[in-house]
Amino acid sequence: MTDSSPPTGRLLYAASESCADMLYATGVLVPDPFLWMQTPTQTLIIVNALEVGRVRRQAQPHQVVLSTAEASERFGLTRSAKAKTAELVQAIGEHFGITAWEVPNSFPLGLARDLEG
Repeated sequence: MTDSSPPTGRLLYAASESCADMLYATGVLVPDPFLWMQTPTQTLIIVNALEVGRVRRQAQPHQVVLSTAEASERFGLTRSAKAKTAELVQAIGEHFGITAWEVPNSFPLGLARDLEG
């Protein structure tokens, strides 16, 4: 018997300098909040453009590191407007067929509310 439920992803949004979960997941110290997402087929780190080069050098080999602009373009959001974090998470979820995200208790409430819709 196979499980036919939609895939679930894992999601973190925090600064790894102050969040042990994010530091453990990425192995990279970043002072500003950023996204870490694990899907059934890929692990993504999405950071601001100022951090992307350093994070690419320091991230684990299996992790795909993208700037927010690169992720927005790759997952079909318009480049003309800066994508909100929730919109980016939604677009990535749709791309991978994810309908639910597992998040830690420390996940930001405002972002969680944006994603609930």
